[in-house]
Amino acid sequence: MDNNVVIVTRHQPVVDWLRKQGVTGKVIKRASVEEIAGKDVYGNLPLYLALRASTVTIITFPHLLQGERVDRFSVEEMDDACATMLCLSVSVLNKE
Repeated sequence: MDNNVVIVTRHQPVVDWLRKQGVTGKVIKRASVEEIAGKDVYGNLPLYLALRASTVTIITFPHLLQGERVDRFSVEEMDDACATMLCLSVSVLNKE
């Protein structure tokens, strides 16, 4: 398990899919600044938290059909929807 990786999700298939991709780390259901600051985070975060993470990687579904609910997908359904990871670095461009 990578100590710098935090996975934020309530859905076990997401954890399983990430493990299949070689990503392991601490799994939490809700993120706090203390848990994600300076970490490589996998999952969806509000921007105010994403600013504190080193990186934020989200899972995208390019072949998602309209109306499909990804929160109910199995690992196989995630693969069928061509789930991919998109790594982001969030920063403030204009501080006022």
